[in-house]
Amino acid sequence: MAARGVAGTYPARAGIAALTVVLLIAAAPAVAWGPAMHAYVVARVLGPEALEAVFGATLPDFNGAARLRPTVDAAIKRLTHYEFERLAPSSFATGFATHNGVWGADHYAHHYPNDVDATYYATRKIKALSARTGLSLNLAEDVFEAAMDMRVGLECGPELGRLIRDAARSVGPKEEQAIVDAFAAPLAERVPELSAEDAESALRWAFRAHKALMQAFAVQLMQDREYMLRLGAPLLARHLECDAAAARKHLEAALELCADWREEMDRMAEKVGAALRAEA
Repeated sequence: MAARGVAGTYPARAGIAALTVVLLIAAAPAVAWGPAMHAYVVARVLGPEALEAVFGATLPDFNGAARLRPTVDAAIKRLTHYEFERLAPSSFATGFATHNGVWGADHYAHHYPNDVDATYYATRKIKALSARTGLSLNLAEDVFEAAMDMRVGLECGPELGRLIRDAARSVGPKEEQAIVDAFAAPLAERVPELSAEDAESALRWAFRAHKALMQAFAVQLMQDREYMLRLGAPLLARHLECDAAAARKHLEAALELCADWREEMDRMAEKVGAALRAEA
């Protein structure tokens, strides 16, 4: 019961809004690549048979699935993206590491505020989308990231959805305990209002919420383009504070701009794989 004070109440069915925000906006403005893109990258680096690693690659953003307090959310995000080496070695931990903000996939995502020369793919696309739509760079980033996950899902087909579903089903108490062992103590140290028990409960709740949401996400990822647009536009409209027709237009513009995603993501996967080998 301790987690209720940390995470708040969370409906058993999770709620359509929570599921679809994870699907199309990847849980927040500061998430970087969505789960489909992280799954694609780790499958390129380690192979699609590494199911625990595939789930691990999506997990560092699990704070977004659990509706935690802002202070707890920020502390978990820092731990998972920059202190990922705390996890005990395993296939799951290797996948988790491919996500990081130091040399992993997220390292290539958030440079647009300082990337004046637009040397990164994401910067170029976010700035182009902002110029085309009139969206702020922050909102253009959100739409771009949603479109990237849609693109990879549509072009990889239902196979990627099945991979994410099977990856979520492949993990359980062992991986959950690994997260607790790695992050509960430092989380309690960094958030004064959290007891050790609360920190453990928050991490367990976030892990389980993310696992459930990834299975729901996988089902949505198996659908066609029109389904995704119909589902996504009204929800994106709420996030962008515009009408659904405008949101759909923004999303379609982003899908067009990132049509060349595969070459760039394959290049990124090569860099992440090289960094992973160098860290071994």
